[in-house]
Amino acid sequence: MEVYIGGYAQGKLTYVRKKYPEAQIYDENNWQQLAVCTGQTVICNHLHRIIAAELAEGKTQPEILAELLDIDQRYEKICFICDEIGNGIVPIEKTERDYREVTGRILTELAERAETVVRILCGLGQCIKGV
Repeated sequence: MEVYIGGYAQGKLTYVRKKYPEAQIYDENNWQQLAVCTGQTVICNHLHRIIAAELAEGKTQPEILAELLDIDQRYEKICFICDEIGNGIVPIEKTERDYREVTGRILTELAERAETVVRILCGLGQCIKGV
């Protein structure tokens, strides 16, 4: 498992595509297909949006994490790409605060288990964990 984080429009997907040009890309529109397929290398883009959709359906943090870890077991390599959403002004709405907290906690768990964690800024990767 590899985790890529960074701000909005910082070139995360382009960075990962250069590394894995043949990888299939999944996002919030088709990510459920990841649970029924198996394969070599896949890219799961917009993880923050997937988490938001799962929370909107009433799923809990442990349920979402369990789904992601199950999906990780199906592939030789999976790359999770997520926007950094925890910076800036703390939202007034509790649901927005909860979403940011759950996303951060899930990313923490994924990063702990990941072989590689990279932060992307201006299209440049800074390795936080791994090679």
